[in-house]
Amino acid sequence: MDWQDLQGAKTYVIAIATVCYALGGVVAGYVPLQIAIPLILGALGLSGLRAGLHNFLAGVIPKYQTPDSPATTASL
Repeated sequence: MDWQDLQGAKTYVIAIATVCYALGGVVAGYVPLQIAIPLILGALGLSGLRAGLHNFLAGVIPKYQTPDSPATTASL
């Protein structure tokens, strides 16, 4: 597997791994709940920020448009 196969999904893979680590740590007793909650919220927040930035750039810079991006005619 090449990193190019994960184009656009690496952030989500890391976020899912972080959430799994936090939940697994709480269940196993290795991570306190006070630590797990910020880990989970941080992972979700960074994923949302990445998605929002991608959608914003797709509307401003044509090279960021992908088949699932909203079609716009914005230019710089």
